[in-house]
Amino acid sequence: MYRLRRVPALLFFLFVVLLPLAAAKPRIVDVGVFGQGDSQRITLSLEIPEGYHQSFNEDFFFFELVDPAGANLGRIDYPKGIDTETGPAYYGTISLSAPLLPEKLRSTSAQTGKLRLHYQLCDEAGTCFLPGTVEASFSIPIPDKNSFSSSIGGLKGEKGIWLMLAFALLGGILLNIMPCVFPILSIRALNLVKQSRNDKKLLRSGALLYGAGVLVSFLLLALVVIILKQSGELVGWGFQFQNPAFVLALSAVLLVFALSLFDLYLFQPPIFGSKLAAAGSRGLVGSFVNGLVAVILATPCTAPFLGSALGFAFSQPPLLIIFFFLTIGIGFALPFVLLGFIPRIIHRIPKPGPWMELFKEAMGLVLIATALYFFAIFGRQTGAQAMIGALAFLLSLASAAWLYGKLAKPTSSKRQRWLSLLLFVILSSAAAMIFIDPSSWKPQEGSASETAMAEKGDEGVERIVYSPERVETMIRSQQPFLLVFSAQWCSVCKLNDRRIFATERGKELFQRYGIQMVYGDYTNADPVIGEAIKTLGRAGVPVYAFYRPAADKPILLPELLTFEKLEELFSKADHEAETGETPAAQPLGDALFF
Repeated sequence: MYRLRRVPALLFFLFVVLLPLAAAKPRIVDVGVFGQGDSQRITLSLEIPEGYHQSFNEDFFFFELVDPAGANLGRIDYPKGIDTETGPAYYGTISLSAPLLPEKLRSTSAQTGKLRLHYQLCDEAGTCFLPGTVEASFSIPIPDKNSFSSSIGGLKGEKGIWLMLAFALLGGILLNIMPCVFPILSIRALNLVKQSRNDKKLLRSGALLYGAGVLVSFLLLALVVIILKQSGELVGWGFQFQNPAFVLALSAVLLVFALSLFDLYLFQPPIFGSKLAAAGSRGLVGSFVNGLVAVILATPCTAPFLGSALGFAFSQPPLLIIFFFLTIGIGFALPFVLLGFIPRIIHRIPKPGPWMELFKEAMGLVLIATALYFFAIFGRQTGAQAMIGALAFLLSLASAAWLYGKLAKPTSSKRQRWLSLLLFVILSSAAAMIFIDPSSWKPQEGSASETAMAEKGDEGVERIVYSPERVETMIRSQQPFLLVFSAQWCSVCKLNDRRIFATERGKELFQRYGIQMVYGDYTNADPVIGEAIKTLGRAGVPVYAFYRPAADKPILLPELLTFEKLEELFSKADHEAETGETPAAQPLGDALFF
């Protein structure tokens, strides 16, 4: 009898306590498959019930594919959660994404799939409940054989490779006129002034050494790309500028280089001094170093034709990657190599005199300005606290260079030059260890949106922060928009921002045709943006893709934008929307040459 009396109490406990727990589970809002070919990703959007949160734990919070059989996923990308005492936690609506492993899901003939989400919710009191699962079905897009990515894949034949190599050569030549290369071109011009006193043989030697420096840099860059790709890293053109340590090191090198142009010091090699000094006096050492540094400064830029060639090259086997990079290097070095074999052009330069010293110091100011530009990028990547330590390091580095200049004079003995160089290395290394703390390199929250709004100014085009879900929503709603992927270290991006997007004319143009801008900041490494860039057939920023209503794929714009080209695109899309015409498929040639 006593046990029967306990039954209602037990039922009440089950109803009041356990039933709400059973109802507390996340709701899958949407599942989508994005991309083409080897760049497909699956994105899962879910909503966590109010009053609960999901802790970040890859053992209890992940999703997997159930159908089709044999399908599999790569590493899941989690969003940045809210920091709590027990670690990151997620509230409200969030999105997870993962790459589809090659030849798994994409090889299936099924048109629907199913995934399973694993979760473990916790309430606000800190109580975590038993793990659970929830499943959802999704549609598998049928590959579009006419899409840009598929067309790129179709170029894997011999003709396609030769076409892309031609793009690589032409893109390398055009890279010489991109704004990011201007500082090193000024140094190259100074080197040509020094060489103008030489005979034809030495001019040709200097030109070939410059070309050798360029090719060595491109070869090293290709090897780094291959190693990172083999390790599973997502890399693209200019990827090294997403590393704050590289950006700071480049700022330091440019600063030290600039100080030498003000004669703060004169580098005296302690060994082989006479040979190097003789070569240096004729500009030969400078020619090779110019070639090395030119490539480093050129990588934040892409040029017309180069974006398509790089997008193709980064998907190729290692040997072809090396071949493509060397082809770009040949194109990049070609103009200055030809100058060395046409000496009458160089001989038109005025003879060395007092003006040459002024020109050299002016070039030093250009390099200092370039170092400041990269240092500002370092600050955006790491925050104000890290900038203070980095400034102290650069000041110490400049002081060490000044001290080296006082101790290692042209008349100094070999022993004194050795000791001076050793002292410079010790002081520089000590300054780096004291003032540089990578653990303090933390970019500010919301840096992407804040950067976009800061660059927009009061008169510029309104910007929407990029996410794959937002792009998919806008495509479904038939909303025309321009997708922009940019970065603070990309000088071409900055040029377009200032000339087009941050102007009153640009704002009026977008408003007149009802075009929105979706902006993705690629200053720091972002695997989601990296995959999107790869899907569009590009290997780096800038990327400009115009999405028209009812069009099956976007139009890829050139790296350098003009108001006339945007006006033409927007008016055509507006006409198609008014007349109800179906947008014509954008042929591969237009996507590449536009």
